[in-house]
Amino acid sequence: MALLKKLPWLSLALLVVAYCTWGWFLYPSRSSGFDWLFAAAFAIIVAGLLTAPEKSLRSRFFTWSVSSIGRFILVLCGSALTAVVLYMANVFVHILVTISACMLARLDLQTAGFKQLTAFWVLSAFSLVGLGLGWTFHYFA
Repeated sequence: MALLKKLPWLSLALLVVAYCTWGWFLYPSRSSGFDWLFAAAFAIIVAGLLTAPEKSLRSRFFTWSVSSIGRFILVLCGSALTAVVLYMANVFVHILVTISACMLARLDLQTAGFKQLTAFWVLSAFSLVGLGLGWTFHYFA
């Protein structure tokens, strides 16, 4: 019960609403099961990246981008990502909002004193509940 009282409910509600809008967006008949699998994996990966130790992520990124080949690959991937973002702006806006809401919830969980593993499970659970609610609301609408 003490865990429920410590939860930052406002930021977690914003997280659920952000994923709910993404679930609503993914519902139409043109969306396949692969889209839902991608959305669920994305929610878990974002929660994992936001709760991972910062030093290990930073050391992996910077050791990879030290060489000139690594930087060249990084520039190529960045330009390809920019082209995809411009082409699929509507989807990118949903992704950006969900990442922002997840970052806010992570900061509030960190301020409340939650450990990394607990924060990961809370963020994952609320994200997946939001996706499911978005699908359910669109299904019954």
